Amino acid sequence: MEFNYCIQHFEGQTLIGWVYSEIGEATVDLMVGDVCLQTCVANIYSKEAKEELGEPFRGFMFDFSKVGVMPDAFQLRIERDSIVGWVDVVAADIVKRPRSKGNKKLIEVENKRIAVVDLVEMICLSKLLDVVHLTRQKVETANIVEFVEKYIEDKKLWPLSINILFWGQWYSDTYLKGIPVAPLVHYLMTNGVNSNPNPIFDTPWFMREYELTPELYDFDNHRTPLLDYMENHDQYYATSVIFDGRYYLDQNQDVREAKANPLSHFFLHGEQEKRKSSPYLSPEKHGKTVGNPLILLWDNIQFGEEAYDEYENDYRMMKKKIDAIAPFIGKRAPDSETVADSFEKMQEAIKERFNNVKAAEYQIDIIIPFYNGFDYLQTCVDSILTSENESLYRILLVNDGSTEDSSVLEKYKQFKNVKILEKENEGYLLSCNFGAKQAKAEYLAIINSDVVAPDYFVDDMLAILKKHPQLGVLAPTVFYPNGVIQEQGGFFNENGEAKWITAYQKGENADEYKKVEYASGVAFFLKRSTWVKLNGYDPKYAPAYCEDTDLCIRAQKIGLEVGVAKNVLLWHALSQSYKQKSSFSAEDALNEEKLKKNKHYLSATNTIKLVETHESFFAERKAPRVIAFYLPQYHQIPENNKFWGRGFTEWRNVTKALPVYKGHAQPILPTATGFYDLNCEEVEEFQFSIARKYGIDAFCYYFYWLDNKHILNLPLRRRVSGKHKFPFCICWANENWTRAWDGQSKSILMEQKYDRESMTAMFQEMIKLLDVPEYITVNGKPLVLIYNHRAIPECKQNLAFMREYFIHNAKCEPYIALVESFSTFDSTFHPSNFEADALVSFAPHGLAQGLPKERFELLEPENFGGGFYDYEQTAINFLRRQTPNYTKMQCVMPGWDNTARRGQDAGIFPNSAPGKYRAWLEAALHLQKQTTLGDEQCVFVNAWNEWAEGAILEPSVQNGYAFLEATYDAKMKIKKFY
Repeated sequence: MEFNYCIQHFEGQTLIGWVYSEIGEATVDLMVGDVCLQTCVANIYSKEAKEELGEPFRGFMFDFSKVGVMPDAFQLRIERDSIVGWVDVVAADIVKRPRSKGNKKLIEVENKRIAVVDLVEMICLSKLLDVVHLTRQKVETANIVEFVEKYIEDKKLWPLSINILFWGQWYSDTYLKGIPVAPLVHYLMTNGVNSNPNPIFDTPWFMREYELTPELYDFDNHRTPLLDYMENHDQYYATSVIFDGRYYLDQNQDVREAKANPLSHFFLHGEQEKRKSSPYLSPEKHGKTVGNPLILLWDNIQFGEEAYDEYENDYRMMKKKIDAIAPFIGKRAPDSETVADSFEKMQEAIKERFNNVKAAEYQIDIIIPFYNGFDYLQTCVDSILTSENESLYRILLVNDGSTEDSSVLEKYKQFKNVKILEKENEGYLLSCNFGAKQAKAEYLAIINSDVVAPDYFVDDMLAILKKHPQLGVLAPTVFYPNGVIQEQGGFFNENGEAKWITAYQKGENADEYKKVEYASGVAFFLKRSTWVKLNGYDPKYAPAYCEDTDLCIRAQKIGLEVGVAKNVLLWHALSQSYKQKSSFSAEDALNEEKLKKNKHYLSATNTIKLVETHESFFAERKAPRVIAFYLPQYHQIPENNKFWGRGFTEWRNVTKALPVYKGHAQPILPTATGFYDLNCEEVEEFQFSIARKYGIDAFCYYFYWLDNKHILNLPLRRRVSGKHKFPFCICWANENWTRAWDGQSKSILMEQKYDRESMTAMFQEMIKLLDVPEYITVNGKPLVLIYNHRAIPECKQNLAFMREYFIHNAKCEPYIALVESFSTFDSTFHPSNFEADALVSFAPHGLAQGLPKERFELLEPENFGGGFYDYEQTAINFLRRQTPNYTKMQCVMPGWDNTARRGQDAGIFPNSAPGKYRAWLEAALHLQKQTTLGDEQCVFVNAWNEWAEGAILEPSVQNGYAFLEATYDAKMKIKKFY
């Protein structure tokens, strides 16, 4: 709902005005800062209605004599039916309407013409005009109308920044070379969709990021992307790849507490105070101040489609949200008149279609409870009746004791497939249960009365529900009538708070629905038998709030899924199903009966009931597990003694490493653990203790089966014996052992064999581990990683044999995850093609970003055959990949430098650092949380102790405990966020 307004200032200290929007009633608060000085209730009319009705009609009136002198600037807070709008008002020279004296001169921009008199009104009523900021620039604005008239035509004023977020001079230089028009005029008349209001607000990027289309903005309603950001900066955080508002607020609690617009604060204060706008860019490191107060921080940055260099990497990509709703972006609901017209034309055909349908033939009963709100109800029912659906459906309208005239329902009595049920007023929840008891069809839908259904809505929802019997509850993707996303399902954190899922979900059904933990009860489709089994909505949440969430949780507890249909949309007006006054006074709060009916009170108390009821369910909703790969090559074995000399362990490689370039930190040496030997049990006890302390949830041990025997098996033998309890799983390291340490076929020391006899013996050994209580599972199945599935001949058949062998001999089915080793997989890849369940990324394989060797002063340039790689950009490369339609577990690395193994042929990431690792891990945890559910939320770290490859979490001489502390910080950040 959009609000416009008109203000008239009478003599003395009385302010009178009107609010224009849809006809109704609103509460108007007079606000100065966070203080409410006065409140009144005003009628709302459209401008057309106001002109027809004439004056006076009840608007708002405030008497400033009661509170002192009228302030120079204040705000009007307008609330109607939980929709809140804010209007900034400048007291100076308020006139009947902010119009000029009648300048009819036409301004033309891109074939659009508008008179100056209308431009003045448009700009005066726009939030883009910021008198406070003009005052900062020493601009005289005593008469704001005269100033705007002058601004439109006086070129000397065009360089002004009309708003801290709209930079006049920069806009002119960028877009208006040779075009004689005021910057703000050009921006408004082009709807702001093809230009940036300042260098840090990248409009094309902003619209793509938040799924906004040009159709949302038109000249008549004065909407622009910048205005959307200003009004919704708590929802639209980032304005470009180099300004992340959420990061800025997280780093600056004073800004969050002040509820300030983060970008405005950054321009006004943040740059001067050297506050960072992203994890990787800062004014100190990359900035260049070119003026005051308008500051261009990074004069070398190009926006739009231009590439970014290694320092201008993209924290947005670390929080990348995959577009799951592309088919519907910007698609608006038809207005009520259009729906009503369709109903008038089609009602005879509808009546004829259902006349001969017997009660037993209906496939689905659609329950629509309502209390008053007959305008919305009619639009809802008409949209369903006129939508093209082949399914045989019946609509049960449950009148929950409405107090308004219900004669409009008479027209539905002519339809055999519409039934009106009357009951006393008990609230939404009990009305749903009442209607469901009258249902007879196999399927059931419960739909709010303030929705508009598209064509085939019922057919599409039923088709998905019928196809997938595991679905307990199915909801559509819900939009506001203006085409902005409202609900698409989500998950819970351990405090019972619901979070949106914004990325594609995995699974073979990803093209139809995504699996979620909760969905909005705006529209639920389910089998009637499921509803009966769950006993419907729990009456303890009556009259409303949290009943839909509770139903979703109970469905999951009995093994059913909750899903959101990705390609079925529904428009929802929000909070119109039960039409009641939204005003609530301080006196009402003292009235127990009124308090219990207040929706905010109900929501809060029912949330407490929900958390108490499902305490164990929420307790399981934790941050994704962090699992570190663990190399066991720190104890002697006969094979290594034979190949590399007596006493060999990984430490021999580590200590012989030498620097290959000036400033190269080699060798990398341990501190707290020392050069440990795993034969000493205290070593593992210490490893487990610090792993627990710093947030490592499990180790993933490499499992070696070479020449038909299990080698480097000391840690896993201890797990079987029950010593040192710590969660773990295994990764079958199915590579040949070679003298080059590369797993290839040259100079083979021990061979990985794949004949059935060898595989059977290996599976027998693996099964011994599965009985260990600490072995981790995914969806109740023991997790087993396969390092290089491409090396397995007839991989699908062999992994199918593995699955069958585990089921038959271990009485459990393995959860098989393929490691994305050596290179990344293309878009045709799917784990199911190889009899696997998931994919695990493996940093840095496949996506390492190279750096020029010339940047480094090599000590032996003639001998160096290795490569240098950019840690920062490699992290971005991993995170920016589109999420596939199957389970993918993320992987990060603290660093990589295998000089100890490869010498002059090493691969080196010279710019890795604990802080960068923390940012990458934090982003990977976010992404994992957004794209998977439950046990599948695992993020791997490469590695705990790959000392010879420089991939180390354990304390080192160079970094101490910093990488472990970074792990802890990232997990705590995610836990706090979710």
